[in-house]
Amino acid sequence: MNNLSVFGDSLQDLMITRNVKPDDIHKATKISLNVIYAWLRNEIMPKLNSLIILADYFDCSVDYLCGRREQDTFAKSTNPSQFCDRLRHLMNSSGISIRKLSAETKISTSGIHRFLTNTGKPLLDNLIRLTVYFDCSIDYLLGREN
Repeated sequence: MNNLSVFGDSLQDLMITRNVKPDDIHKATKISLNVIYAWLRNEIMPKLNSLIILADYFDCSVDYLCGRREQDTFAKSTNPSQFCDRLRHLMNSSGISIRKLSAETKISTSGIHRFLTNTGKPLLDNLIRLTVYFDCSIDYLLGREN
């Protein structure tokens, strides 16, 4: 199963279990109804900001939305940090260079540089590659959990 269909299925499950309609999400988050319906039809991947907005709206983990966690609950960080800071910390603590991370994750060096300087955000596929590489959750990498 690919990331796109997993996300769409997770979103539908949350909507059913919480009795939420696309219009409710739109009103609360200001995410376009067209985008929400495209997600539900598995037509487009959500952008990082939208994932975080949805996770906050449903009070669930981004990992759950992406099918990487069975339960929708998670322990929110008491001291949240930014993605660029968490990525830098993970790279420093494992002694990995941008070049090596790029080679091993197939993410461009310029992309990783943009992530580290907070001038660009990863697409979901790249975010998942990073979490697999560092063996951490998406929510940890995003600074949403400890």
